[in-house]
Amino acid sequence: MRHYDIERFEIAGTIGDDKDLIRLRGEFERLLVQDMRDAGYVPHLDLAPVFTTEYNGQYEFKLSMYGVKENAGEVEGVDGRSVYRRSSSSSSS
Repeated sequence: MRHYDIERFEIAGTIGDDKDLIRLRGEFERLLVQDMRDAGYVPHLDLAPVFTTEYNGQYEFKLSMYGVKENAGEVEGVDGRSVYRRSSSSSSS
């Protein structure tokens, strides 16, 4: 295992209805992971996503996820001890 420089990826915005918070959080996490991969990063699995909201007539949110520079086409993610390779079926997506 090697040391990695950890990079924060973030998305922020507003959500009008609290019924949409959970569904949209999952969608935003998937989008942020895709942005991360497009930039050549993979999720650091020891660092959980952070999702915060504040209500000001509508919900303002911020989602932060953490990644490390790694071969995004071959690696699913890393943690403090291991590099997790992508299965052949998931690397084509």
